[in-house]
Amino acid sequence: MAAVLCKVSLYYSAIEDRLCLVGNADSGAPLSFWLTLRLSRLLATQLIKFVERATPASAAHEALLAFEQTAAELQNAPTEPVAPCEQHPPLLLSRVDLNESNGHLTLRFPLPGEDSACLTFSPTQTRQWIGILYRQFIAAGWPLDDWPDWMANELQPQTAPPPTAARLH
Repeated sequence: MAAVLCKVSLYYSAIEDRLCLVGNADSGAPLSFWLTLRLSRLLATQLIKFVERATPASAAHEALLAFEQTAAELQNAPTEPVAPCEQHPPLLLSRVDLNESNGHLTLRFPLPGEDSACLTFSPTQTRQWIGILYRQFIAAGWPLDDWPDWMANELQPQTAPPPTAARLH
C-alpha cells in the first residue's frame, strides 16, 4: 500500500553529503529519505524533462521555460518546513520511480517490503520543487553542469548594476 506524502521539505546534510527529503504521510507518519548526488542528478534531469515536455514548443522555448520557472517560484509561498524526526532515521534510496499521468508527475519512493511513498506534483509544483532542488545543489556545492541555462539564469542571485562612469563637467 502506498503512503501519500502530503508535505515535504528538502535539507542538505554536510556531514552525509546528501540531501534529506523529509515528509509527512497522509497517515500522519513521518518519512525521510537520503538522496545521494547521483540519484539527485538523475531526479533533477527527469523533473526538468517533465517541465520541458509540459511547455509548448515555440521559437522562444527556453525563454518560455524561464518565464514559467519564475512564475512558479513567485507562487511558492513560504510555509513551515517539515522537521526531521530523530525516531525515524532516513532511508537510503537507490531509486525513485516516476510516473506521468493526466499532466501530473508522481514520484514513488520505495519503502521496506513492497510498500512505497508517493508524492504527486502538478507542472507548477514540479517547477517549484526544481527550484528548491537547484538551491540545495548550490548549498551543497554540487556540480551544476546538468542544469539547463534557462534554469540557472532564473535563479542566479541578482547583482548590483555596475557603477556608472564618472561624469565630466
